[in-house]
Amino acid sequence: MSAQSVPGNVTDQVPETKNLLFVKLPDRIVLIDPDNKLVTQIVMDSATTGSSTTGSNTGGSTTNTSDRPSR
Repeated sequence: MSAQSVPGNVTDQVPETKNLLFVKLPDRIVLIDPDNKLVTQIVMDSATTGSSTTGSNTGGSTTNTSDRPSR
């Protein structure tokens, strides 16, 4: 498995990643500092990790029960 440069469309949106490398794994993306070969960030997708956003307002398909009348 080899690390690759972060794509330009990503560095345009997140300039801090411009000098980093990345490795895409099935359930996460690992950002690596090429100078010292240390992992600087692990990015995980909540859909692949089984995390739940229920009850939070993250723009996902969550249900807000506070607007419902009590019975």
